[in-house]
Amino acid sequence: MTLTFDLAASARFDDDYVVFLHFLDEDRELLWTADHYPPTPTRAWEPGRVVEYAWTILVPMCAYFGEVTVAVGLYSPADGARIPLHGDDDGRRAYRVGRLTVLPPFRDTGIGYASGWHQLEYSSYCKRWRWSQLSAVLELPNPGSDATLYVGFDHEGRLDETPRVLTVTVEGESGRQFPIRPGYVVQEVPLAAASLGTNDDVEVRLAVDRLYTPTALTSLGSGDTRELGVRVLGVFVQKR
Repeated sequence: MTLTFDLAASARFDDDYVVFLHFLDEDRELLWTADHYPPTPTRAWEPGRVVEYAWTILVPMCAYFGEVTVAVGLYSPADGARIPLHGDDDGRRAYRVGRLTVLPPFRDTGIGYASGWHQLEYSSYCKRWRWSQLSAVLELPNPGSDATLYVGFDHEGRLDETPRVLTVTVEGESGRQFPIRPGYVVQEVPLAAASLGTNDDVEVRLAVDRLYTPTALTSLGSGDTRELGVRVLGVFVQKR
């Protein structure tokens, strides 16, 4: 998706606000979200300028098919208060910016959560995830050609926290390291056919440098005392 914010000459931001991306069904019920911090924090947005950036999302596999409304807005990470914008407001400071049609999947992705995972969890109708442990393994069908692995993450926290580090290793090759940033993000990992071997399945290992306990983040008010790795919302492989 490409998101564009046209800033008024008087626009000022005193906090690093979160951009919310909400996907609603025809009854305005929430299907899933992709809330995130923009690449340039809002405190650095300049009045009178246009802020535009691309953000990759994965449409979750769920039982809803049909028209989906996309709503965008900004809220404070401290208390969740939404700020007013100019646009097609649905009455909740959520601004309708587009629509898409969700169709039944043309095939099963064939992704397997092999080891090192907590059980499947869910909140809204379509938003489901699995937490990893310190190290976890995904198994995916060998694409047999160069491809791109997309993994959707959703991390809790603030921009000013020291990020943890995620290492993604494909078939035992040298791992790629990514900082674990707060919010929804889809990480893209290139897959080279020459390194995937000839087996039917490819093993992808996700490892974090340290675990995270929700109760340690007081702003969440969570009672979850588990030690967790990363929260994975979806995985997809696209041949190149």
